Amino acid sequence: MPDNNWNDDKIEYLLRSMPKASDERSASDILDQLKKDDRLMTKSSNRFAKKWIPGLVAVAALFVLSLLVPSMLNGNKGQMNISSEPATMRTEGKGATESVEMEESEQSSAAEESMDAASFSLKSVTTSHVIIPDDYVEGRLFPIGLIHEATVIPVTFIMPEEMLTNDFPGSSPSSVELYNKYVSQVREEELGFDDYHPYKGEISESADEIIHQVGENHLYDNSPTTLEIYTNSAIATFSTDHTKWKVVDEKGNPVAFDYIGLEMEFHLERRGPYFKYVMADGRVYLVPYQNGDTKTVSEALLAMRQATNDVVQEVIPSGVDYSVEVQDGTIMLTFDASLDLTRFAINEVNEMLEGFMLTAESYDMQIQLKNVQQEFFGNYDLTKPLPKPVGVNPIMWR
Repeated sequence: MPDNNWNDDKIEYLLRSMPKASDERSASDILDQLKKDDRLMTKSSNRFAKKWIPGLVAVAALFVLSLLVPSMLNGNKGQMNISSEPATMRTEGKGATESVEMEESEQSSAAEESMDAASFSLKSVTTSHVIIPDDYVEGRLFPIGLIHEATVIPVTFIMPEEMLTNDFPGSSPSSVELYNKYVSQVREEELGFDDYHPYKGEISESADEIIHQVGENHLYDNSPTTLEIYTNSAIATFSTDHTKWKVVDEKGNPVAFDYIGLEMEFHLERRGPYFKYVMADGRVYLVPYQNGDTKTVSEALLAMRQATNDVVQEVIPSGVDYSVEVQDGTIMLTFDASLDLTRFAINEVNEMLEGFMLTAESYDMQIQLKNVQQEFFGNYDLTKPLPKPVGVNPIMWR
């Protein structure tokens, strides 16, 4: 505090806090001391001295006080400096503490970013593209193939359990029952997709077969694109619990599509590599997309490394390569170089792992990664086969 930073309140406070002056000597002792002081008394003026003794005592007292006050002021100033010093130290200490905390925070952040070879966090992952068995209640998923610019995007609605219990009391609805009950409520355009569903005609089921009854002007065989959208959307919607699809007319007779000239029947199965489809607003969906001849799971996994057009993008980061081998029913995918997952953005790693999982699942298999530095990635234990997804691109039903 500067010496000139004083006001009446501070001075009054200081004076009140000063210790009281005291003198344990008796009055006679003080008088005797003063008598001995040649400056105050002379031998020839006893009457003069007696007359001025009380005044001299007062002067002496003031003199003593004048000596004590500066000393005490300095002492109290020092005390004030000392007492104010902790505040300064507290301020400085706070800054130091904040500095230390900031430094520790920065070190912690740096540690999280770099991480060691044993683990890798999913903290910043905002979107998972798969549903694994532990994430849902059995029978509460509604898969459907939505359309965006002639590309089928498989999504899985996570249905409220209470709603399904009320709508299907005592039973677990099939994909056909879910479709017929809820498809009209799917907000396709609001979600950013094309207006495509429901299918024209009626959808029913018989044993393991889906039956689509169509009218004469259905237009599903209008072109190769419309036919591809039709078949792929059906596969994405009904393949979880059925294996065949059949098109019939209003009398129940098989219908031949003009474009192919054959009765329209196909298996509800789509095996192949997964890529990512990026919407204009930045949303990412993982989609199966044919890329060459991929009859085997090994061929499909290797095909994921390079997209053949600009409709989809690879989920494999640039520079990452691997080999594939099937051992005892499990796919062993081994990276050529020891893979440090912390080199990549977390979402990139997530898309790659889940793309592998979905591709393997399309062949009804699981995949295990080899030559990865980390043992864990979020909830995924990389020392074991990755879980088999039961849904893709989850969306909460509202």
